[in-house]
Amino acid sequence: MKHDTYRSRLRDERARLRRELIALRHEVGVTGPDETLPSYEAFGQHGTDQASDLLGREVDRSLELDLRTQLAEVDDAIGRLEREEFGHCAVCGRQIDHERLTALPWARRCVEHEAAAERADQRVLDPAVPYTALEDATESDDEDDTVVGTEPAEEAALHVERER
Repeated sequence: MKHDTYRSRLRDERARLRRELIALRHEVGVTGPDETLPSYEAFGQHGTDQASDLLGREVDRSLELDLRTQLAEVDDAIGRLEREEFGHCAVCGRQIDHERLTALPWARRCVEHEAAAERADQRVLDPAVPYTALEDATESDDEDDTVVGTEPAEEAALHVERER
């Protein structure tokens, strides 16, 4: 692929990501470019509704963060194209394989260094870790966090809010 083809694909990807981000923000009622997603409000709701709303809000925030991260990666790749640094591994400087760039034109590292970065950043998680942490909790820990007069779903929503 020529750089013009990569440039075109990156611009198409950038436009797609921006549309998705705008649609997500519009869906949750955020219209201004500097506005953030609305904060969680549980005033007067039943516990189950609170937990459901909180989960939905966290999903929205996660999606927004993911879209913004992808958009930054694409913008960075467009900048590398303009600086004539595109297609070379940011770690070792070698040419990134054509197949990798065809699949991910925004790739910054060769396959070997991307795998090493994922391990170093601990982006590859052990699915058993969250369950191990839960098994270590004792009943006395649970009693300390209990809010008197709340239902389990309300208590879960309050616990998540306290963790922030």
